[in-house]
Amino acid sequence: MELPWTQVRSQAPLCTRPQLVSVGKSVFPPHTVGKWKALKFWCFNLYRYAADLFVEGRHYPIRPGCVSLIPPLLEMEYHFKTGEPQVHAHHIYPDANARTPLTPLPVVIDLGQDFERTYQGVEAIVGTFGVHRLRAEVRLWELLWEIAERAGPVEPGGERMHSALQRAVMLIEQRLAEPLRVEAIAEAAGISQNHLARLFQARFGTSVVGYLRRQRTERARYLLTASTQPIKAIAQQVGIPDLHLFNKVIRRELGRSPRQVRSRA
Repeated sequence: MELPWTQVRSQAPLCTRPQLVSVGKSVFPPHTVGKWKALKFWCFNLYRYAADLFVEGRHYPIRPGCVSLIPPLLEMEYHFKTGEPQVHAHHIYPDANARTPLTPLPVVIDLGQDFERTYQGVEAIVGTFGVHRLRAEVRLWELLWEIAERAGPVEPGGERMHSALQRAVMLIEQRLAEPLRVEAIAEAAGISQNHLARLFQARFGTSVVGYLRRQRTERARYLLTASTQPIKAIAQQVGIPDLHLFNKVIRRELGRSPRQVRSRA
């Protein structure tokens, strides 16, 4: 039986690529206690041992096959029971800002049969980090998304995201470059436009159109700052091929023109 998603506390900006700070493998002596706090980076750990983890005083039982993801500035205390190894990938999100969408993640989850594949993936990151850092970071990004999607999206209060809302969000992400109409999104989600509007307002605090505009803006910001693609090509990729309208949207949403966003980066 798999350990349930014990507590949704981590709100990770997975829409931005993580930057690795350190990776490695550790073995802690059994029957010892370790206390620390990560001041700037996220702690992604995979366990082959049993322990009791306390985060801000809340208890999370660890057993072989578990992973944990702990945000910066939280007090961690480990009570180690056995001395088997763990691998870790400490990372930050340098491109995240106040407008970056956040993805709820568990503090601890038992990956079950998926653990060995994930463990091997992080071991590969450890081996790749010193040779090809970007490749290692992209692989970490993929693994974090796989874990986030394992049990489906989760609301901040710990409830599952409505299945229709999940279908709508996935459609938007997959077809961001295409013209999208609310009625088409609602039809694909299998609910009425009014119901879809209520779900988006309750979950994201904005309308379907507002969410779509926000996602296009964030994708455009990322491409402007992380690539040398022509602005016209970026406008097409985010579904706003009219360059005049693209400039207007970016200036309104980000407070700068696309060229200024790129030059500031």
